[in-house]
Amino acid sequence: LKAVIEDEDGGGTLTADVPTLVGALRVQHPVGTILEELCVAQAEEVGSGLTTLVALFGNLALAARDLIHLGVGVEGVLDG
Repeated sequence: LKAVIEDEDGGGTLTADVPTLVGALRVQHPVGTILEELCVAQAEEVGSGLTTLVALFGNLALAARDLIHLGVGVEGVLDG
């Protein structure tokens, strides 16, 4: 996966580096911050598997959202 990251000046950078992509998102939501921290930790400890980590994280977030929309409370989602 390659993406272009646009900077404030309208320039861009082409990268496939997941930590760079996640860091460029400038997320403010706590969940996004957790994802960014996970990517940094994964890159430092293992050095690979970041795409899998992001895909797994995204699918877990979607499943949690679906359960909440079905009326399952947040505590029920966290309990599994």
